[in-house]
Amino acid sequence: MGATLAAILATNFWLNTSSLEVRKIMESRIQHVADRGCSAIDPENIDSYGNHNGICATEADAIDFVKFLSLGALLCGVEIGLKNSIGITLNLTSDVDFAVNEQCIEFKECDKYTAFYSASLPVFNIEYPTASVRKSWPAAQATARCDT
Repeated sequence: MGATLAAILATNFWLNTSSLEVRKIMESRIQHVADRGCSAIDPENIDSYGNHNGICATEADAIDFVKFLSLGALLCGVEIGLKNSIGITLNLTSDVDFAVNEQCIEFKECDKYTAFYSASLPVFNIEYPTASVRKSWPAAQATARCDT
């Protein structure tokens, strides 16, 4: 694979989430997962506002889109989570059912989910230890880490 193609494949392309066409597609996708019997959706990369997105997306745009997805999920009978988007958690605890965070222990950001804890909403954390760490972890250490 050429260097240019590798760079393109490693790039995120951002959608204008206020687009009616994008929203129609998302409504259809939410209905599709509900029809397949899924119990929840976990939208990824909601935090375009924190990246060089090329479309001038803002936190307000992200909040509006999550609220749109939340209503769609509610109408289809599935739950919805907020993934990683720490900057907008305070604005969405009444609109989502849970949060997913990747590596809040490593990045020391678990306390950023206080609004979720206060609202009795679950926060699922995923840590990605290196292979060498996984090999050396006794079960007791892994359990203690998960309890944290």
